[in-house]
Amino acid sequence: MKNTGDRCLITPTYILFFIHHMAFAVSGASDTPYEAVDSILLACGSNGTFHSLEYRTWIGDISPGHSYYFQPKNDTSRIFTTPQQPPYSAARLSHSQFTYILNLTAGQKFIRLYFYSTSYPGFDRPKAFFSVKAGSFTLLSNFRASLTADALGEDSFFKEFCINVEESQRLLNITFKSSPDYKDSYAFINGIEIVSMPLNLYYDLSFLFVGQEKRFMIETSNALESLYRINVGGSDISPLGDTGMFRTWSADDAYLTDARPSALSVNTSIVLRFTKISN
Repeated sequence: MKNTGDRCLITPTYILFFIHHMAFAVSGASDTPYEAVDSILLACGSNGTFHSLEYRTWIGDISPGHSYYFQPKNDTSRIFTTPQQPPYSAARLSHSQFTYILNLTAGQKFIRLYFYSTSYPGFDRPKAFFSVKAGSFTLLSNFRASLTADALGEDSFFKEFCINVEESQRLLNITFKSSPDYKDSYAFINGIEIVSMPLNLYYDLSFLFVGQEKRFMIETSNALESLYRINVGGSDISPLGDTGMFRTWSADDAYLTDARPSALSVNTSIVLRFTKISN
């Protein structure tokens, strides 16, 4: 458990693996896809609407008439376009703090932050060094996007979190702030996605660690960070192939310790016949 000062962010891999295993069983139990109450796709640094390769519609953060608004501090943020597809097609960057304010319903949400790590005019790639807060939760602290991109081998990537929005907290602030300890540091963001989730899909669950007597509880006072979401024995699943929450699932090939195929197809057309044998 990581204490972020105001609220807690739980990140251990074994917790997320356990939760995602249960989440797959819950979400896969119904034939009807979940319909999210809140589904926001915010293209930062853009004006107008844009369609991603998966035909999802992203709305620019300077487009009028939507239930959010951008609040720069001292109005020093810069915007740039990129050759990438949405949500990486533009960026908002600033050496100063800037905040998005979003009007949401109460309940549990996914927050996905999209980053395209590159050098923008006047902003060197290694100097993107910043923190991100959502309400009282610190989601990222001393985060350097280039290190994550290099580790993944991908310039574009996203970070996914789960939080609970209280009834009294329906205006959610998402604040980006450059690191004060690093000269010429800046914060940036390419896209923000917020999607509701079913009640208690990840929260209000408890389980027992080996050797422990007290059960561990996942409470709504915690934020969660998704590290891996693996479709065991299956293929990759795109956000549109998910059950209405637009999650990304990875095939398990890259995580197997044995190079041989470890998952075999099942022939369900075979009718099993049994014969009683006397003892």
